[in-house]
Amino acid sequence: MNSITVAAPAKINWRLEILGKRADGYHILRMLNQQVELADAVTLKLADADTCTASVPIEGANLALKAWLKLKEQLGRTECLHIHIEKNIPLAAGLAGGSADAAAVLRGAVQLLQLPISDAELLALGLSLGADIPFCLTGGLMLVEGIGEELTPLTPSRRLLVIANPGCQQSTKAVFAACGAAVAAARDEGRGEALALAESLGGATAAAVAALCRNDMLAAAEQLSPQIGELMADFAALGLAPQLSGSGATVFAPCDDPQLAEQAVARLKERWPFAVACHTIA
Repeated sequence: MNSITVAAPAKINWRLEILGKRADGYHILRMLNQQVELADAVTLKLADADTCTASVPIEGANLALKAWLKLKEQLGRTECLHIHIEKNIPLAAGLAGGSADAAAVLRGAVQLLQLPISDAELLALGLSLGADIPFCLTGGLMLVEGIGEELTPLTPSRRLLVIANPGCQQSTKAVFAACGAAVAAARDEGRGEALALAESLGGATAAAVAALCRNDMLAAAEQLSPQIGELMADFAALGLAPQLSGSGATVFAPCDDPQLAEQAVARLKERWPFAVACHTIA
C-alpha cells in the first residue's frame, strides 16, 4: 500500500465556555464537541518530497503538512509524503477544518507507514500543534476541558443539523482578544449543564437541545463579523434556533424535521454561499 485516504470530519460546539486565561496566554475552556458528517477527504501518498495541495487555496501555515513534518521528526523517519486535501469544510469557519485535516494526516500516516507511536504520544503531539487536534484525533461526542487536553468521552447520538456559513473567514485569535476577560460564573454548574445537554441529545426536541447550548464567543464574533447576526436572524425566521460554532462564522441549528431542514438549506442558499443539512456522527 502506497497511499491512503482518510475522512476528516468537521466539529461543532454544542457548548463553549471561557473559564479563564492561563499565564502563558492560553484560554481555559469547557466545550461540548461533536463531529459531524461534513468532512474533508485527506489523501496521503508516498512521494519523493514532502508536499501538500488542496482543492481550494489555503492561506497561511499549512497545519496538515506541519503535522506530518513534526511526526516525521519525532520518530526519525525518512519517508516523504504528498498530502492532498479535498476541502468540503469552509475555511476559518469555527468547524476545526484545519485541525481535522491535521488529525487525519496523523492517523493516516500512522496507518500507512505502520508507525510505532502510542495513542497518548499522538495526542500529545497533536496538542502541541493545536487545541482542537486531540478531539479531532479521538472524535465522537466529548466534553473537552482545559486548553483541549482534558477529554471525557460521552455517548454520541445522531442528530440532524442545518449548517451555514456567511462566507467570511474568522480569526480565532482575534475573537479571543475581543472576548476580553469573560469568565463563566459557575464552573461546576456549567459542567452539569454540559453533561445534561449531552444526555438530551439522545431524544430531546431540537428546541430543548438548543435551550442548553451556549457559546461565550458569540458577542465578540458578531462584533467582528456582523454577517453572523444576519445569518442567525435568517435561521430564526425559518423556525430554527441558531448556535455559533467555535469562533464562527459558521452557524448551525438542530432540526427535528428533515423536510424543514431541506427547505431551510434551500432558502439559506439564496443569500449565503454555504448551507448544508447533515447529521452528527454517532
